Amino acid sequence: MPLVKKNAYGTISLSEKVMVTGILSAIENSGLSEDVWLATKRGRLLAEDKYFSNAEMRNSISAEFDERERIRLSFCVIVRFGVPIGKTVETLCDSLAKLIEERIGRLPSSIKVTVTGTRSSKTDKTVRRNMELEIPYGSED
Repeated sequence: MPLVKKNAYGTISLSEKVMVTGILSAIENSGLSEDVWLATKRGRLLAEDKYFSNAEMRNSISAEFDERERIRLSFCVIVRFGVPIGKTVETLCDSLAKLIEERIGRLPSSIKVTVTGTRSSKTDKTVRRNMELEIPYGSED
């Protein structure tokens, strides 16, 4: 679902594709491109060729503003088998929060990542998981 905000100048809308681009940038910037992949809620890779259909993105990524006008973002990933999930997700979220702050001038309220699977680097097979990790970011006034 696109992130929409109305203000005195009109309506601002950020599509899922913009959010995907930011998430992929955060994965690259944090050095996790060999360890983390965007996924659907059902544990499938969104796309290995970086083509994402609108239906897949709508169902796997969501963003909204909280009561203090800060972004609350959630999305799904698959993590490479053997990497520490908590540390990997925290690194990804911190990189994404920094990117959001650079682009809009405010830290997000929280970033929730659902790990829907782990993937073996030897066989490229994915084993389903369902683990949610939410990283809150400090209050900002």
